[in-house]
Parts: sequence; C-alpha cells; structure tokens
Amino acid sequence: MGWNTIQRGPAWRTSSILRGLSEGDYFYFVHSFFPAPRDRMIVATRTPYGRLFCSSIAQGRLFASQFHPEKSGDQGQRLLRNFVREVSLCS
Repeated sequence: MGWNTIQRGPAWRTSSILRGLSEGDYFYFVHSFFPAPRDRMIVATRTPYGRLFCSSIAQGRLFASQFHPEKSGDQGQRLLRNFVREVSLCS
C-alpha cells in the first residue's frame, strides 16, 4: 500500500491508456490485492513490492489497474485523460 513505481509489461506497447507514461512513474496503491492473469501477454504494468506483481492489464479496449489513478497525482491524471480520449473515440 502507498506509493510505488510501475514497470513495463508485454501489453504496455499496445495500451493507449498508458501513452505518455514512463517506467518508474509512481502510482498510489490502496490495498495489497493484485491480478494473476494466466495469459502473461495481457500484463501492462508490473510493480515491485516484496516481489514483482502484475499491477495492470490491457487487452483490446479493456484496461484494469490495481493502483488508483484518481489518487496518483500527475501520472494518474495523464492516465485518466488517456482514458477519456479513448472513450470519446468510441462514440
């Protein structure tokens, strides 16, 4: 829990939600749960905390994160702006 960094996963390059973010950017984590996808190719970010764990997934138009963008300052705002841009492209 608290602030921690993200690292690139295999799905980083295909996720427009992460555009403009960098490996090492900090995000805010509120709990210790995390996904453990069977298909490791959908892992968008990983985070080190005792061990390296999956902190977000991306596949097609789906994006889900363990961290909280709304509590994550500038990097969280960038992610949310990317999300809004993607949603507006769907209409």
